[in-house]
Amino acid sequence: MKARKLIPLLSLVVLFVCAGGQIWAGGQNENAAAAATKPVTINVATSLGWITTDGLMPFLKDYLAKQGINVVAVPGQGVALRDKQMLAASSGDATYDVYLAWDALMPLLQKYGEPLDNYLQSAGVDASGFEAKFYPNVVANASADGKLYWIPIHINAQIGYARRDLFMDPNEQAAFKAKYGYDLPQPDSTGVLTFPTKKVFVDVAQFFTRAGSDGQTNLWGYVMAGKWDQGNTVFEEEMFRAGLGYFDEKGHSDWGPAEPQNQPIVKDIATFDYNLINTWKVCSPGVLGMELTEIGQLFATGKAAMSFTWNVDNWPLYKGTDFEKKYGLPLSWIPSFMDRSPKDKGLMSVWAWELNKNSKNKAAAVKFLLAAADENLRIQATQQAKLPVGNGMLDVSQWLVSHNVVPGAYIPAVQTIGTFWPTSPAFPQTDPARDVLRKAHEQLLSGQITPDQFVKQTGDGVEALMHQAGYF
Repeated sequence: MKARKLIPLLSLVVLFVCAGGQIWAGGQNENAAAAATKPVTINVATSLGWITTDGLMPFLKDYLAKQGINVVAVPGQGVALRDKQMLAASSGDATYDVYLAWDALMPLLQKYGEPLDNYLQSAGVDASGFEAKFYPNVVANASADGKLYWIPIHINAQIGYARRDLFMDPNEQAAFKAKYGYDLPQPDSTGVLTFPTKKVFVDVAQFFTRAGSDGQTNLWGYVMAGKWDQGNTVFEEEMFRAGLGYFDEKGHSDWGPAEPQNQPIVKDIATFDYNLINTWKVCSPGVLGMELTEIGQLFATGKAAMSFTWNVDNWPLYKGTDFEKKYGLPLSWIPSFMDRSPKDKGLMSVWAWELNKNSKNKAAAVKFLLAAADENLRIQATQQAKLPVGNGMLDVSQWLVSHNVVPGAYIPAVQTIGTFWPTSPAFPQTDPARDVLRKAHEQLLSGQITPDQFVKQTGDGVEALMHQAGYF
């Protein structure tokens, strides 16, 4: 979608509630008078100790306080945050005026929310133009049945890093071409590398895997998160890029006994992951004990030519540090060489806020949501609170890259990836299904099971889970 020029949200007319709870537009003087006589309090779900909600809330509170709205954060964490909101929502109460959810929770809370389209229209905002401010795949995750339910506040993606000093060294470039007969991939103007095929990626990883005088590997061509959840998200990235999800529309495993045509695709992905460590030996076996933090630290020591995980979070380890002085600012990349032309590609972390349909203060809650989607407020919050990622808005994402807040690959990652929803149909069993794969992927990388065994173990395991849940 092409973005349309809109009135900035900060200059929107202010919303009021008139008789019957309807929204109408009023002037700033009227708003000030109303705020002085009748302040409104709204309760907003936040994630305890999380930089995104903790960083945004002070700006939103200050902005809305001038309009007579007192914003109260109601923090929760993990499963407790999920369960508290689900209990309140299913009870039909108004404990929360605004819900907070991540991608796996969004479809479960969505039915307790209210679409925002009419509220946008009442505020003088064209809904289609508003949505055009975001990347289309972000809107797809924030919408249902053609209506916008969610305001995205956090969009993160897995990306790769590469050592600039190695890739841009003329001697390394000459040696690579002499060995493989083609040029070592080079970055574009934003520092983004592209590997056109899996073979090119593996060639590069093998080229940079080197042993010291003692015969031990002292530079790995590639390291990836390999432990439990963040190890599994590497596989999920590849799985979604292959056009698969966890379930088909009836709840069967997407590569279990009911969907055997997808088994060769999963075997191909599993074989690739297995070979990186066990056959090509370009990836350290030590990654089996590493998640995001450990991979970031390993790359920061210069012991890997490339890395892959939720690397946007690791950017502060390299930007403006001794690493940058020694090796240069890292180049970045996405694993597009794993794509099979799916509808949704890769794995994206989405967090968003939603209007509770039972809120007694909908006008104030809508103002809060509009403020959360304001580009200027978002950039101010990023500058002062040092938010690590964007919210899926085109202009905000471009600002982040141009100001080196995030690496260049953040934009192509967000542009091309999907998420659990709607890539995989929304079933409550998604997280237990992920447990099946988390265990199996660790066993695969360690060589305890073969790619064939991985396909059967995971396909049958997810199928049995859904059968026990009564879907068939």
